[in-house]
Amino acid sequence: MKVGDLVRVEQKLCKPVLGLILEIYEMEGITASMRGHALVQPFGTTETRLMWANPIDIEVLNENR
Repeated sequence: MKVGDLVRVEQKLCKPVLGLILEIYEMEGITASMRGHALVQPFGTTETRLMWANPIDIEVLNENR
């Protein structure tokens, strides 16, 4: 999972969302519960807000080369 990858994010209450990873949150000194989360820009839906996604909920569809 890297910046620029095409991903599918499973959501708890809604349909899965396709999007692009913009940033991966990897900072030292933060809580382990937030480490590795990805900032995803969804597309193909009416929802255009950026979303934080847990690595467990992310499926990489196409890796950035």
